[in-house]
Order: sequence, then C-alpha cells, then structure tokens
Amino acid sequence: MTGLIANDPDTWATLLILIAAVAHATYSALLKSASDKVAAAVGMNIVGGVAFVPAAFLVPPMPLHGWLWIAASVAVHVTYQRLALYSLSRGQLSTVYPIARGTGPLVIGLLSFFFLPEPLTLWQFGGVLVLVTGIFAMSGLHPRHLFHSGKREAGVGSAMLTGLTIASYSLIDGLAVKEFGFSYIVWVNLVFAPFFVASALIQRPVKPLMQAVRKEWKIGLLTGIVSYGGYTITLYAFQIGGLGEIAALRETSILFAALIGAVWLGEPMTRRKTAATLLIVSGALAIKLAG
Repeated sequence: MTGLIANDPDTWATLLILIAAVAHATYSALLKSASDKVAAAVGMNIVGGVAFVPAAFLVPPMPLHGWLWIAASVAVHVTYQRLALYSLSRGQLSTVYPIARGTGPLVIGLLSFFFLPEPLTLWQFGGVLVLVTGIFAMSGLHPRHLFHSGKREAGVGSAMLTGLTIASYSLIDGLAVKEFGFSYIVWVNLVFAPFFVASALIQRPVKPLMQAVRKEWKIGLLTGIVSYGGYTITLYAFQIGGLGEIAALRETSILFAALIGAVWLGEPMTRRKTAATLLIVSGALAIKLAG
C-alpha cells in the first residue's frame, strides 16, 4: 500500500490537498478567534515570510517573465486577505467561509457558459444550480434580497468578493507552479509577506500596530506555520496532480470550516446552514470534476 502511494503522484496530490484543506480552514478559524484580526494576520505573514528567507538561497532565481506571475499573484493575494479578514470580522466562519469558497467555482462556471466556446456539461450546469441554491440558503434570505445589506446575514457580500479573489489566485498560482516549480513557491511566498504588512501599515501607525501584533503573537505564530505550510502543500499538489481535480478537492475545506466553526467557535450549525454547506460543496465538486 505504501509503495502504491509513493509511486502514484495523483494519490499523493489527493492526500496533500486534503491536508491543505484542513490547514486552510484551521488558520481561518484561528484568525476568526483573534481579537485584532489584522494584527494577527500581520504576525502570520511576518512568520511565513521569514520562514521562506533561507529557501531563497536554495532555489534558482525567477526569470523576468516569472516575476510578472508573482506580481499578479501578490496583488490578488493581498486583496484576498484583506477581504477575508473583513468577512471574518463581520460574519460567522461557518457562514462566510462556505460562501467565499463556493463563489469562485460558481463564477467560473457562469463565465464558461456565457463567454467560452465550450458549453457547460449537464453535470456542470446542475452544479451551478446547486451552488447558487446553496449560497442563497447560506445567506439566509430570498435571492432578490442577496445584495440588500440590511436583510442578508453579515459578511455575505464581502465573502462573495473574497471568492472571486480565491478563484483568481488559484488559477494564477496553479498555472505558474506548473511552469516554474518550487522556485515559484518560494518566491511568491517570500514576496507576498512584506506587501501585506505594508498594506496594514498604510492604515495604522507602526508602533500601535506592532504592539497589537505582539499581543496576538500566539495566533500569528500558529497561523503563519499553518497557512504558509498549507499553501506550500497546495502549490506542490498543483504541480504533481491535475489542476482541475486538485482545485475541486480543495473545496472540502468548506466542510472542515463548518465543523470547526460549530465545535471550536461555538457557532450555531442550524439545519439550514448544514444543508447549505452540503449544497455548496456538492455544486463546487460537480462544476470542477465534470469539466
């Protein structure tokens, strides 16, 4: 059995992406539990960035066109983390996380239907319908009120925007790591960290921010290890496995986040939220695996 796994890259990729899915849900829950989420995220990125400094001396430099991929990825990742933090500050993890993770496949499916020459398969079209139903159910309101801030659950709008950035960086990084390998993994993580810290310093003075980072050092340390380690595993899984299948398996993090939110954060897991979570996961898997 061990030999079979060792000789099968797809099996390795599957195991790794499931570990990464747990890591992503876990670090999101840790940030949700922080009293100062931005400070905790700054600590997270300081830890992650410093951890990749030694690796920069062990990999070849990126070619010029590779830096264009890194620039695009960093811009999207900074936007993603800012939106994710805002969503977590506004809503429950078990609400905003499934919507954020489910919006990306939904948008990709709809864009394929309207703008790409390849029509959606029957399974993909069904996945879109199931995913839309799940997001509406999770938002807790009628579809016509989805964009009415006074009638939907808190954090729904920003969670949907977060989902757009997740889809964007997954596509950028998934393609780039196929071309540049481990060098891309090292450099994109190393470059991203200071840019996120700079984005926080634009809003808050250095001294108060660093004081807040010190108060949140435990969460910053844990999330730095879990988030950067988890995303490194994700990119390696993208490198050795099929991009579409691996991206689909990442959606299992929705289930892990819902479970963590209910068990650890004490968020109420109503029948509506449970059903909506299962619908979002099912729809996302149908869209990606049937492609």
